[in-house]
Amino acid sequence: MLPGEKPIESGSPVRVALLEDYPPLRDSIQQLVSAHARYRWLGGWGTLPKLLHGLAAEPADVVLMDLQLGAAMDGIGATAEVRRRFPRTAVLVLTLFDQPEFVFKALRAGAVGYILKSSTPSEILAAIEEVAAGGAPMTGQIARLVIERFHRCPPADASPGLDSERPGMLSQREVEVLGSLAQGCRYKEVAHRLGVSHNTIRSHVRRIFEKLHANGTIEAARKAREAGILIPEP
Repeated sequence: MLPGEKPIESGSPVRVALLEDYPPLRDSIQQLVSAHARYRWLGGWGTLPKLLHGLAAEPADVVLMDLQLGAAMDGIGATAEVRRRFPRTAVLVLTLFDQPEFVFKALRAGAVGYILKSSTPSEILAAIEEVAAGGAPMTGQIARLVIERFHRCPPADASPGLDSERPGMLSQREVEVLGSLAQGCRYKEVAHRLGVSHNTIRSHVRRIFEKLHANGTIEAARKAREAGILIPEP
């Protein structure tokens, strides 16, 4: 279930599951959720395979997802896997991480909400309820990060006048060029991929460096990521 899809009926229990590798926190979340008749606790698991096995038996409406799952697991990848296998299950991130790169990676992987473990029990329950209603809850400081990123890099269909003159703003084509170069492509390869001339790519690169005040592709890609622009890692 994603924001905008049909919400869960108010009379139906919200089925909740958890992926968290710290047993005391699993127990705390279980007690919190199980104490309310509105929710049906499906289980808290410490590994992705166990979570997937549990969801195969009975899919959850909402999965609370930790991002720090030890060296053998990755909460971002786990989010994507849950969404791939159970597209009607919403993933609500519950984590300690408040860095922008984790927020945007989780959202790109399919999470519909992002709250911090510093949230109060009532805030966690409210976030679950908001997801069940078709919303996308975020801790206040996380919402601020998303808004700041939007201001730096608005959607491609935004009015060109809104972003073309903003300092440091890259156009959609410049993002494509920088992303290809950051992945190791050569100018000629990027030109062929985009169907433009080699000189056009050179012009794009010059403007990218000017906008980001960078002296090379690596520095430009780093500064773009720091600004919240989605440039793939090499």
